[in-house]
Amino acid sequence: MLHFPYNIIISKTFDQAAKNKKSREYRLLKHRYKILLKSRNNVDNETFKYDKIMECHVTENMILETLLSFDDELRQAYNAKEEYLIFDQVSKEEVNNSNKRKELDAVIKKFKHTHVEESISVAVTLEHWKEEILNSFIWINDRRISNEPCEGKNNYVKQILSNANGMSNFQRVRNTPLIIGLPFTICFFNSLHTGNISLNKILGA
Repeated sequence: MLHFPYNIIISKTFDQAAKNKKSREYRLLKHRYKILLKSRNNVDNETFKYDKIMECHVTENMILETLLSFDDELRQAYNAKEEYLIFDQVSKEEVNNSNKRKELDAVIKKFKHTHVEESISVAVTLEHWKEEILNSFIWINDRRISNEPCEGKNNYVKQILSNANGMSNFQRVRNTPLIIGLPFTICFFNSLHTGNISLNKILGA
């Protein structure tokens, strides 16, 4: 949800710097852009290493600050992204002692106030899926509610059908999950074979 719009902003900044391919801005964005994709908590602020582009000993955080200085929209988008990560990456105890609805409203407001088109689109998406995002902070059996397991199962079925090049022999396709130890898909294939469900509807094709 966040990475695609944020990557567009990075690309736009890179395209501007590419007008002068000998500039330090261009070379840093080309070779050090991965630092922009890191969470600030994972950016090293202690270890100094010699950087050929910067031509001095610097930490990752110093390179990050240099990259963000190239474009104000990039800095705003980065700060908004970090705000969301802080909101999202919490423990069960922290959820119980906080007002996540109020925090999410503040995050949405942060994205809107960047006045960056891509960040505003993220704010619209967050607003649209607000209840679902808040529900994801419900903990069951020491883990947060997530649609990742369902998405993983759907993707796995897609891969099986893709590797089978269709379903010319239904029994062989059905037996594949059994062979590789994925019994939870058997009910899916039984329903598909009897016509109780639509493959296109389940897979969103």
